[in-house]
Parts: sequence; structure tokens; C-alpha cells
Amino acid sequence: NLLAYAVATTTDDATFNYSAALNIWIYANAKLRHFDSTVAKRLAASLNPLTKRHLDTLEMLSQKYDNFAARASSDLYDDYLKANLQSQGIRSYGSVTWSAWQWEVQRLAGRRTRLKIPI
Repeated sequence: NLLAYAVATTTDDATFNYSAALNIWIYANAKLRHFDSTVAKRLAASLNPLTKRHLDTLEMLSQKYDNFAARASSDLYDDYLKANLQSQGIRSYGSVTWSAWQWEVQRLAGRRTRLKIPI
């Protein structure tokens, strides 16, 4: 996800930029919700109507495809990641927020370095 974010934010295509920002926002807001659900809800409520509809659509799709097969597939993928030295498995995807923030700090400071994918 970090690589996708880096690629999508370096293009001039507004759709890719939006997609990258929305994806990171989802991770960041979920992490914030864990620590302060009131602030997370307030930030979600402040989003523009189109973004809210996009999030509603993603939630609807998530619920539609939440079944035994999806959960089993997710568990299998988690085991695969752990077997390939990703100790946190699927939970490691949440680290993309921190990594993307570091990437942006470097970009804004004019110090774009090689992208380091966390292991």
C-alpha cells in the first residue's frame, strides 16, 4: 500500500491523487478511532459529500462480501504474510499511515529519498 501511495501521489492525475489520499485517510481515521472515537467521528463528518458517499459505498461493499469465504481468505493471507517475515500479518497494513507521513515530510522538505518498504 505504501508503494501504491507513493506512485499515486507522484502522478499529475487527480483521480490517482484522490485515491491515494482516501486510502491513507481510511487507515489514519481507523487508527484515530481506536484512540479517540469522538474526534474520528467529527473528522469523518467534516468530509465533503462526495467523499462520504465513496466511504459509504466501500462500507456497503465490505458488508456485502463479509462472509465465511472472505474471512477464510483473509486468514490465509494473514498466515502467508507472517510466513514471509511480515510478523504483524495483515495488521501491518496499518503502518502505511506512518510511512506515508514520513514520505510526505521528505517530499515537502525537498529530500525525496528512496522509498523504504517496512518489513
